Amino acid sequence: KITGWEVGSVEGFENRGNNKFYSMSIKASRAYGYFLMQIIIPLIFIVLMSWSVFWIDPSQSGTQISVAATAMLTLIAFRFMAGITLPRIDYLTRLDYFILSATVLVFMALVEVVISSALARKKKLEAGRKLDKFSRWFFPVAFIFAILETLVLRLVF
Repeated sequence: KITGWEVGSVEGFENRGNNKFYSMSIKASRAYGYFLMQIIIPLIFIVLMSWSVFWIDPSQSGTQISVAATAMLTLIAFRFMAGITLPRIDYLTRLDYFILSATVLVFMALVEVVISSALARKKKLEAGRKLDKFSRWFFPVAFIFAILETLVLRLVF
């Protein structure tokens, strides 16, 4: 939706012969409901699914790794779909940063599962459980920060 525009001459450019320089600025707003329903909410569910591994005992390493790998594969399929849906532009948008941060968090959950499973196999089951308990609050806090940073506040980039 076009909300406004401005047209004017450009200061600081030399006029060469009969050539004059003008600028046009267009202000627009985008309805974000489609992206919210088709991209953001499903991606949030995929990230939440990846956290279920933190409640599976590290002694059940097969189950933990299966769930984490499934979440990662689901996210890869989702990214292919998003790549087809989203417009191709030469710069990263807020949504691109959000998808990237969600991808990093799902991959980190997979790495955490591998580490806690390795600890369980080395007879350090209690250390694996402590890592899972730490991850239960660390990952949601990191994800809330990612949501605020990429979609709401936009502080860093």
